[in-house]
Amino acid sequence: MVCPGIPPIVAVSGYVFSPGVYPYIAGMEALYYISQSGGLLREGSESGIRVVLSGGEERRLSEIAAIPAGAAIIIPRKAIIWWQEPLLIVTSIASVIIAWKSVF
Repeated sequence: MVCPGIPPIVAVSGYVFSPGVYPYIAGMEALYYISQSGGLLREGSESGIRVVLSGGEERRLSEIAAIPAGAAIIIPRKAIIWWQEPLLIVTSIASVIIAWKSVF
């Protein structure tokens, strides 16, 4: 009987430039793997990063010193600040009005 072991990889997903699977290197921190994936996108939340271990257990980034083999690093999207959505709506409406005024 052959029992497959934990694969020597680390998966990085979410709001990074190149989500994917990267080779595991013993003793490396999550920021190493995030940099391998091109770094966080502007929308990525550094404070919300989670690590899912190969057994399915989920941990916060601050709870783990080195990322183990077979883990997945998940970068969530930043929460929208309360004033950003209304401002986006107002600027969109203003753009339409300005365009309409310039035509007529």
